Amino acid sequence: MKKRTYLDRVLQVEKASFTPLVLSATGGAAPEAERLFKRVASQIAMKKQERYSDVIAHLRIWLRFTLLRATLMWCVAIVTKQVRKMSVWRTFHSTLF
Repeated sequence: MKKRTYLDRVLQVEKASFTPLVLSATGGAAPEAERLFKRVASQIAMKKQERYSDVIAHLRIWLRFTLLRATLMWCVAIVTKQVRKMSVWRTFHSTLF
């Protein structure tokens, strides 16, 4: 339902298409995401005169590292936020006692 609503808006307002990139934590991808990867890989392979298998492997590796980097950045942000809260609490606590 949500996808259809968003797709309708994108088609009407932006004159474009919409493909949600749905991935699982175990490495799987939704059928639409797989079709997207295959299409992008075939376009790149044709344009750069490279083997499709090499291009799709490179895309999958790139995606994995990009997701890993985003996850690590999120973890660092959470830890940094918690450390700041702890230091503020220590400062506040030391002034009271």
